[in-house]
Amino acid sequence: MRPDIIFLFPSFYGTFSSHLGTGYIIAFLRQRGLHAEQFINYQELRLKEALRAILKKRPRIVGFSCYDTNYFLVKLISRCIKAIDPGILIIAGGPTATFSDRVIMKNIPEVDLCVRHEGEHTVYEIIKQFSSGRGFSGISGITLRNGRQIIRNQDRPLIGSGDCKRSGTLDVLPSPYVSGVIDPNQLVKNKDSVSMIISRGCPHKCAYCNFAIMFGCNVRYHSVERVISELKVINRLSRHKDDFSVIFRDDTFTSNKEKTEQVCRRIIEEKIDLNISIGTRGDYVDKRILKLLYRAGVRHISFGLESAVPKVLYNIKKVRVGDRAKMGFRPEQRFISRMKSSIRSAKKIGFRVSLGVIFGLPEETFRDALRTIELVKGLKVDSYSHNILRLYAGTEMFGRFANNRYKDSEAKFLLPFRQLANSPRIYKYDVTKVPRLKNDYYGRATMARQAVVSKALMGLYKRDIPAKKSLQNIILATNSVPFEWLVETFSLKTNFLFADNMRVLLSQEKDKLKISYFILAKMLALSAYKKNICFTRISDKYIGLYRNHFRTQPYSSFSRYPNGQMEKDVGVIFSISDFRDVDELERQLILMKDKAGKRCPGRKDFNYLLADGCRWAADCPALHLDRLVIDRDLSILPCFQGRPIGKVGDNLDKMKKNMAVYYKKEVKKRGCGSCPARDTCSKCPFLGRITPDRYCGIRRKYSSAVNDYTALINARINLQYSSLII
Repeated sequence: MRPDIIFLFPSFYGTFSSHLGTGYIIAFLRQRGLHAEQFINYQELRLKEALRAILKKRPRIVGFSCYDTNYFLVKLISRCIKAIDPGILIIAGGPTATFSDRVIMKNIPEVDLCVRHEGEHTVYEIIKQFSSGRGFSGISGITLRNGRQIIRNQDRPLIGSGDCKRSGTLDVLPSPYVSGVIDPNQLVKNKDSVSMIISRGCPHKCAYCNFAIMFGCNVRYHSVERVISELKVINRLSRHKDDFSVIFRDDTFTSNKEKTEQVCRRIIEEKIDLNISIGTRGDYVDKRILKLLYRAGVRHISFGLESAVPKVLYNIKKVRVGDRAKMGFRPEQRFISRMKSSIRSAKKIGFRVSLGVIFGLPEETFRDALRTIELVKGLKVDSYSHNILRLYAGTEMFGRFANNRYKDSEAKFLLPFRQLANSPRIYKYDVTKVPRLKNDYYGRATMARQAVVSKALMGLYKRDIPAKKSLQNIILATNSVPFEWLVETFSLKTNFLFADNMRVLLSQEKDKLKISYFILAKMLALSAYKKNICFTRISDKYIGLYRNHFRTQPYSSFSRYPNGQMEKDVGVIFSISDFRDVDELERQLILMKDKAGKRCPGRKDFNYLLADGCRWAADCPALHLDRLVIDRDLSILPCFQGRPIGKVGDNLDKMKKNMAVYYKKEVKKRGCGSCPARDTCSKCPFLGRITPDRYCGIRRKYSSAVNDYTALINARINLQYSSLII
C-alpha cells in the first residue's frame, strides 16, 4: 500500500534512526486511518541506496525530523528526493523547524513546509489538504511560502494546553509502543535508545534552553495507567533486558512528586523488571523519593547543575524568575545545597550519577568556572558533561546575544557538536582554559574519535567483523574531491580524515618541524560555504585538550624518546621506510623478546603510532580496501606508501580488482606461498625503500614478536581512548 507519508530521521552517524516524537505522530495518523511509516536503517548505505529504498515505497509526502546537528543531511536528502520526484511534498519538523523555520525556508527550497511545535494534528491536516489538492494557508502551526514571501501561520494550541493540571491529558495520543509503531527489540538489537516520556513541557524558563518553549512553559502528563501499559509492552517484548535501559526523556522526571510516587509504586506492584534512566533536578528529589525510584528499577540519574555560582544561576533563570533585591541569591544557594545533598544520597543508595554543567554563561568569570569544576570534582559523580554554552534558536539568550545576520544564517548549523567558531562573542573569558576532568562524557567521546584516527593511520582493523559494503576510512590530502563522487561511492557511515600536512606521510619527508593536524569528518552534506564537505573536528580550541596533533618522525629516532618527552598534546607518528628504520625496529623487537613480549617499546604514556603499521601485522587492509588515501592529484592509494590503484571518479570494484592483481603479482614474485611466516605475515606489497629480502627476513625471524608489537600498540589505543565507538 502506498504510504501517505514516510518520516526520516537521518543521524550524524550515517543511520536513519527511530525517533520517539515521530512514533507519536505515526500512531496518531494510523489511528485515523492513514498509512504512515518511519524509514529506519542502521546498516551501511550509500545515499543512492537509501534514496532507492525510500522512494521504492512511492510516498506522497516525506517528513524530516530536523535538528541543528542533522540540518545539512536534511538539506542534501531533500534536494536528492525532489530531483528524482518533484511531486513529493517535503515537510520538516522538530526544534530546528520550529525555531529556525525561516532559515530552512530561505536556504532549502526543496522543503515545502515547516511544522512548528507539536506535529500530530498539523501533519494530519497537511495530509488531508494535500490529498484533496487544496492549499495549506488555513493550517495553524506551519511556515510556508507564497511566492518569495515566507509566511508563518498562527501557532497551533498545544494538545491539552487548557487542562494541564488534569492527569492523563496526553492520553488522547495513542502509544507508539502499545500500537506497535516502535519495536523495542529492534532498538536494542541496533543499540539504539529505548525512550519514553511521562510528560511534555517544563515548568521552568531557563534562558539557555528551548525545551520549555517547544512544549510550553507548563507540563502536561500521561496517566499512570498509560505509562505502566507502555512499560509492560517493553518488559514483555524485550529479550535482553540487561543490555539496555529505558530512558525517560522528560527534563524533570520528578517535578510532580505525587505522579512520580504513583508510577514507581505501580512498577513495583506489577513486577516490571527494567533498568530505567531519568533526568531531573537536585531540588526535586529527597531521600524518600530516591529510595522509591531505586526500588522501581531506576539505576541512573542525570542532574542538571549548570553552575555552582549563585549569581550565574540567577542570570540564566535556572532557579527562579524574580527580583534579586527581595531575596538576594538565597534561592540559588539553596538550590546548590540541595543538589549536593541529593547527589550524595543518590550515590549512597547505589545510583549511577551524572551531572551537566555549562561554561561561558552570561557574566560568568573564569574564577566562577573553576568553582563549578571544583564542585563537580568534589561530588565524585560517575560522569559529567563539560558543556560550553551554545546559543539555541528560540531561547532568551539567542534573542539577547545573536545578531540578525547570525539568526538568519546557516552558520549556526555548520558543524554539529558544539562548534562555536561562527557564534557571536558572548564569553567573558577563554572557555577552553577550564580544565576537563577525566570523567567528562564528551571528553571520552572525543577520545573515541581519536582512536578512529589512530587506527586509520596505522591501518589496523579487526578482520573478524563481517565484510562491509563500503570503506571504514577515507584519508584526504585535499578537499577538492567532488562531493557527488563521494556520495555516489561511499557509505554515509564512512569516516573521512583531513590533515594539513598529509604530504609528510605520503612522501615520507623527514622534516621534524612539520606537525600533522587531523580532523575527523562524516559525510554530512553539501554546504553553502567554501568547503564542499561539512565536517566536525575531533577537537579544536573550543572543545579540545586531547591529542590530535602528531609529529612525523623516522623510526630510526625511536630511541631518542625513551620517556615519551614530546611537546604537550603532540604525539609521534613513526615511519618505517628505509634500512635504518628497520634496523631500529629489529633492536626494539629483540628487547621486547627478551622481556617475553610483555610490553610495548616506549613508556606506557608515550603517545606514538606507526604509519602503515599494518605492514608489520598479520593482515593487509589494502587487500580488503579498508581505507583509501586520496592524494592532491586525485590519485587513489590503498595506504600512505602504496602505489595508485585508481583515480577519483573510478568505482570501487575497479580499484579492488587493480589492488588484487598487484597484490597477487608481488606475493608470487617474493615466493610468499612457501614462506614459513606466510600465515602470520601481511605480505605487504608496498615496501618503498625497504628491500624485499630485509622485510621478509624480519618477518621470518621475528614472526610472532612483530605481530605482538603491532597488537600491543593497537590494544593500547583501545585502552587509552575508551570503549566508545563512532
